[in-house]
Amino acid sequence: MLEQSIHRLDNSLPQPLLMERRRASPLRFMQSRPHSYLTAGVLLVLLLSIGATAPASPTDLLQRAQTHDIWMRTHHMPAGGVMAAQFTDASYSEIALYGGRRDPAIWTGAYLAAQALRLMETGDSDAATRLAAVVQTLHDWWRISGDTGYLARFAAPADSAATILATLPADDPEVIRDVPYDGELWHWRGRVSRDQYQGVLLGMSLAYEATADAAIRQRIREDVTAFVERLMQEEERRVKVVINDSANFSVDLRLRHAVYTDDETPSGIPVINITTDPVSAEGSGMLVFWPNPSEYLREIPGLWWLPDIELPTQAIQLAGAFRVALQVTQGVPGYEARHAALRAHYEENVEAWLDMAADWENTNQCGDSYYGLNIAFLPLFNWVRLEDDMLRRGRLQREVLRDALWSEVADHKNVLFALLYASQAAPEDAIDDLINAHLAQLARFPDAPQLDLPFDLRSKYAEDPNCPGLSSVATDVDERPGATYIWERHPWQLVDSGTPNLVFAGVDYLLAYWLGRHAGFLCEADELTLTAVTVDGSRRHVACRDLRAGPDVTVSSTGDLALRAGRQIQLLPGFRVEAGGLLQASIDPTLASRPLTGAPLSLPTHARTSSQAPAPRSEARGQTAGALSPPMPAPGAEALTWSMLPAELQEQLLAHDAKIHDAQRDSTGDIIVFATEAPLAWEDTNGQSDIYLYAVASERLHLVSLALDGYAGNGSSDEPRLDGLGQQLLFRSTATNLVVGAQNDFAQLYQHDLGIGSTTRLTQTARGEPGTGNSGQAILAGTWAIFHTEAANLAAAGPGLYRQQLSDASRQPVGLDEWGLPDPAASRPAADSAGAEIAYQRPEPNGMRQIYLTDAVQAERLSLTSDPVLGQLDHCCAALSRDGGLLAYREQTSQGQAWLHVYHRNQGSYYRLPWPRDETLQSQAPVFNHDGSELWWLNPEQGPGLPEVLHWMKNPFGTAENRPSDGSAIVKVKAA
Repeated sequence: MLEQSIHRLDNSLPQPLLMERRRASPLRFMQSRPHSYLTAGVLLVLLLSIGATAPASPTDLLQRAQTHDIWMRTHHMPAGGVMAAQFTDASYSEIALYGGRRDPAIWTGAYLAAQALRLMETGDSDAATRLAAVVQTLHDWWRISGDTGYLARFAAPADSAATILATLPADDPEVIRDVPYDGELWHWRGRVSRDQYQGVLLGMSLAYEATADAAIRQRIREDVTAFVERLMQEEERRVKVVINDSANFSVDLRLRHAVYTDDETPSGIPVINITTDPVSAEGSGMLVFWPNPSEYLREIPGLWWLPDIELPTQAIQLAGAFRVALQVTQGVPGYEARHAALRAHYEENVEAWLDMAADWENTNQCGDSYYGLNIAFLPLFNWVRLEDDMLRRGRLQREVLRDALWSEVADHKNVLFALLYASQAAPEDAIDDLINAHLAQLARFPDAPQLDLPFDLRSKYAEDPNCPGLSSVATDVDERPGATYIWERHPWQLVDSGTPNLVFAGVDYLLAYWLGRHAGFLCEADELTLTAVTVDGSRRHVACRDLRAGPDVTVSSTGDLALRAGRQIQLLPGFRVEAGGLLQASIDPTLASRPLTGAPLSLPTHARTSSQAPAPRSEARGQTAGALSPPMPAPGAEALTWSMLPAELQEQLLAHDAKIHDAQRDSTGDIIVFATEAPLAWEDTNGQSDIYLYAVASERLHLVSLALDGYAGNGSSDEPRLDGLGQQLLFRSTATNLVVGAQNDFAQLYQHDLGIGSTTRLTQTARGEPGTGNSGQAILAGTWAIFHTEAANLAAAGPGLYRQQLSDASRQPVGLDEWGLPDPAASRPAADSAGAEIAYQRPEPNGMRQIYLTDAVQAERLSLTSDPVLGQLDHCCAALSRDGGLLAYREQTSQGQAWLHVYHRNQGSYYRLPWPRDETLQSQAPVFNHDGSELWWLNPEQGPGLPEVLHWMKNPFGTAENRPSDGSAIVKVKAA
């Protein structure tokens, strides 16, 4: 019986190189299906099939996660890897042997992902400790073979316990024994398959994001980069080829996207076994990631006739691996050249991979090879999450994640797949009911220990006439056969005999639970009370309803305590925050009605007063909130990334090897402007940056920064700003021959009327004299130009921040000091699309910058200054949404902690989110994308092979069209 249980766990065979066929028909049936079918029809079946059961509370789910975690550490992680355990008897005190010996890598990677999500959600030091240990284990498995990028399924020192060594027997052809490693002898299991990499890459990507430990990040970086660079390497390899079990010869092939080991074949030469009817191949001594294997197999004599065989899952896996490699090398000193090479290879191939991925289809029949769904979902989650090309990510969200993969499993009651999809869904996808339905399934997950119990469901579920022995509908999670990773097992089994004393690890529950928590879909508890605790590190608590802290709760000088609740937070007598400690408190009323889900958070007015949070905009203007209706935003120009440019324009830019800056298009999409140093027109002979206009209809480029002699100006021109109607263009230039009249060497602002093609100098006096200082930081909003100038002669008040009416050149100061005079240090303006509301930064006497907002009549400071609790705060980098309703900016304490504030002005509420870690973004303002659904930190330089968006976040308030009416607020209070 014991040996049978091991075979039960190890029934997967080496994966063939060709596991799937691209559909023959070019028709995209699933893409044409109405999306409401996925969220209404299938979801209705899913909701009805759940039945009436008492839901588990959030506390139950958390305790189940804690219990599974304890069981895993105690019984299911031999030599640091995840396995099932066969016990000697029902006391579950002594392990006889371990099972699942071929899959520890994928399961251990999934466990790493769970701990990373737990760390990001809770800040628990135990999660950080577990993360570090698992990263080290997987590091050993990457390195044990001595072959770059070749991952062991499992590895352990040769002097390990007998139960561990039994998983690595000497007579097993997959096992390599007595390998010198790290000063001792080890055994390891090889013949790795692609599925093992998917769990490991998921875990390492999330761990890299979760940890701030430089050594751990470097270890992850080394392993991932070495693997993906090995895939990228093209080389000629001697390969032994076996065709239809008869022809047997060796041939030199030029191969790429493969990893190799010389430990698995007698001669050390990789072997490819090929059958031709139907076409399939499998290998030993090599593992390939080939989206189109015929590209390589046609080099083999006699196989020139092979048609293209496109494998969408392998395209997804390859793209996901490159995205993780780009993630861990982005902005790292010393990795610039390697990152650039990875990026170039990715950009060269990604569109072909994406086209293949969009044609993905579920090829398993009656649950056969269901694990293939899992090894597509995991890398696709990485790909979508990390993709920095916004158009490409949109295609991934809609064509691949939703229309291809999710549509195939929407009625499978697969909780992990549902959460992976929901956490990365397109903004328009309706996911709330879907989330609740699948969280109800998660609540059914068995407690630890997870036993392999017998069951017979034939009296409850009808048999599928096309799949004998299987249910016609998915069974509930608690009715399925045990597994270490239930999400890769099909959900239709009706009968199972079980295995006595066999216990499965709970990594499947842990991954789904912590993903749900991190994505904001789950609370920690309905009601929660903290007492008698000292918070020294980071600690997070979330209650769906009420949360109480105290008595005897102390946030120490090194502590960081975050409290979130749906109804109220009470800080009882005896609660205190020591100097330097950080308290974060937030309320979301919607949590109280959604006990298993989380959502954006808001703090009641009475809880904001101690932190001097700004009043709602209606109060500041002497109106009632109910009397206000959101203004209709004026049409505004849209910032563009490289992939958003028309293909014809891309071709013209590529022909000149052009990199561009500040690309924008008007609201009609007819006109695009940008700056570039590339000479795109015959009259551009100055060798400096110039302004170009692209007319979409005619596909023609026009040089805008022209001098009076018809050639490009004699200085650099940059910072183009287009109005939403495509009528006016603003730009900065140091050229002295763009207009007639007096000139100087300072940077001036120019207005170009697109209707008549004329250029005038904006920064000049009434007598036509140019500004006597540099001008810049310009914005073009409605009929207003907003800019900063160092010139003393443009206004009686001197240098400062101004807005100027384009029609009559009337000029108004914006950034005023305490005496009502323009402050020369006011800078970095942001504005709504009409120019009616302007945000800017201005230093206080103590040197700390604050964010102000003005409508040119009244200015109000919106950022927190110094406070007995918060200490001194510095702010910069403001951004306004098109309608002016949302303001985003950076806040930093004197200790270096930095956050992004997103402030909802009508509601007087705001989110505080982590500011990007990338050093290059510390002084760069984000921009709201055109529909306001996301904030982007754009790469200042756009071009092929360059990252388009250096960082992005979903707008926590939603788009302008779907922002919740009651908003959210987060207040962080730091003791001085």
